[in-house]
Amino acid sequence: MERKVLELAAPEDVLAVYDVYRHCMFQPTPEKFRKKAAGFLADDTVRIFACLEDGEVRGVAVLSLAAPHRGELLGIATAPEYRGRGYGKGLLKQLAKIAVERGCGRLEWWCLDWNRPSIDFYLSLGAEPMEDW
Repeated sequence: MERKVLELAAPEDVLAVYDVYRHCMFQPTPEKFRKKAAGFLADDTVRIFACLEDGEVRGVAVLSLAAPHRGELLGIATAPEYRGRGYGKGLLKQLAKIAVERGCGRLEWWCLDWNRPSIDFYLSLGAEPMEDW
């Protein structure tokens, strides 16, 4: 099995990840996703990545590098049937590498306090919660 993380830059590539991204917390409709994706592609500070295995999308993540000295994870999703297999971890590793290369001191994201599966995932990677920000 070949697993890789690729950056997506063309509208047709981004639309191809909708079936995975729709599993994120916001569960966008196809039309809302299309509009959001177009905005991401038009913003040179935002980058979209997909984790593929044998050519099939397993996870997707969106990174913003708009703020100086920090990266911001705007969204990450893994198809439910592929959770727990390292796809999200692989995506976050790639985003962290890019953030470091850009001189970012940290990579931030927000997670609602009731979203226990996501909180547990981030903590398992060594994330440190920020109660006050």
